Formats: sequence, structure tokens, C-alpha cells
Amino acid sequence: MQKVRYVVLEEFPEGVMGWAREHYQRNFMQIALSDASPNDVLIFSDIDEIPRGTVVKDVVARGIRTGEVFCLSLDQFQYYLNVKLAKKWERQGPRLIRVEDLTTFQGLRRVHAPTKGWTKDLLRQIAASRRMRRWVKRILVQDAGWHFTWMGGAQAVALKGGSINVHSTLPAGEKSLNWAHNRMNSLLDDDGAYELIHDNENLPAFIGKHRELFEEFVLQPEQVTVIKE
Repeated sequence: MQKVRYVVLEEFPEGVMGWAREHYQRNFMQIALSDASPNDVLIFSDIDEIPRGTVVKDVVARGIRTGEVFCLSLDQFQYYLNVKLAKKWERQGPRLIRVEDLTTFQGLRRVHAPTKGWTKDLLRQIAASRRMRRWVKRILVQDAGWHFTWMGGAQAVALKGGSINVHSTLPAGEKSLNWAHNRMNSLLDDDGAYELIHDNENLPAFIGKHRELFEEFVLQPEQVTVIKE
């Protein structure tokens, strides 16, 4: 079986702009599922979200029932491979369902994970069921992988910031290196917001075994002081 299927979108429909383009691209991928069976397991995630292999195997072995959505809780790393945020990545992230339950990929992406607070979680439950067009059961799986976001250094941060069309926490338009450094420093100045990890156990096995390939993406303790200054 071919493991990689390239789904190429030649052009967007007229009038599709901004975030709608991302949503359209996500949904366009469904053409690659034309020969999938209703009982097949579908794993959907962004490219910077890495599910833990053992977790996926456990979920598949347990089986996914009709209407169940497994929401994977990920350790979140920002700017550097070893800057681990205190907050888990759960609200959005990798989702596992049966193929027959898929409505659209964008709808699945917007199925938010269970959360604390009865009222807030009920609102999420109602919204998730509306997006999946059926009453769903969301199941949160802890310690299920990694989310590496805003990686690649200040230039990459500035490029990503400038490419985001509209966001509640970002001003529109091109971003400078100074903007990127300020954004990175705002995290590193808050010692309670992150942990600087030094062992390989907290990272995917490939990164841990080949850490020399990723040295430029690892923040050393002495660098924290330099960056802050």
C-alpha cells in the first residue's frame, strides 16, 4: 500500500481568502480517503503535532466505537525543542475517529477536547456534536505526544507571524526580527510558563537518538540569560 498520497490543490475557488483557505485545504484532503473502509481508524493532526506511537497502538487495540473522538493531550514546546510549556496542548490537536464518523476535516479539527468546568465543557460538547453532525463522546488521552510550535529561530518566528492573516493575539502585517525577539523573550522572561528540559526522555525517540542533528533548535541554559539581556 502506498504510504504517502500527495493531494495537490491547483487553485482556490474565487472569493476564498484568509483562514478560509486553510479550512478549504484541510477539507480538500478527503479525496485521499476514497478507498477507506468505514471502520478504518483515521488520525488527523497538524504537521507539528506528533502523536506518541504507543498511544496510537493502544487506542487502535482498544477499538474506536461509533461517535467516539479520541483527543490527544500533547506536551507543548515553543521556539526551542527543549522549552517545554507548563500548559498542555489539548483544546485542538490530534484526533482519532472511525472513518465513517468524518464529516469534514475542518469540523474534526474544531472538536475541542474535554475541559474543566461543567458549563464550559458542555458548550464544547454541544459545539463538537454540531460540527460532527451527531452526538459525540470526546475522550481525552494524557501524555499522548508532542507539539512543537514556532520553531526555527527569530527569522522563522517573524516569517510565521507575518504570514498569519488575522488572529486575536497578533497584529496584522509583516513582522520584524525585533518583534520576533520580543515575542520570544516574553516567554523566556516568565520562569513559571516553561521548563528547560535537558534529557532525551521528554522528546520523540528519533530526536533523542540524533540530538546532534537538532542542536540549533536546542536552547542552552547560558543562552537564556543572553537572550533576556
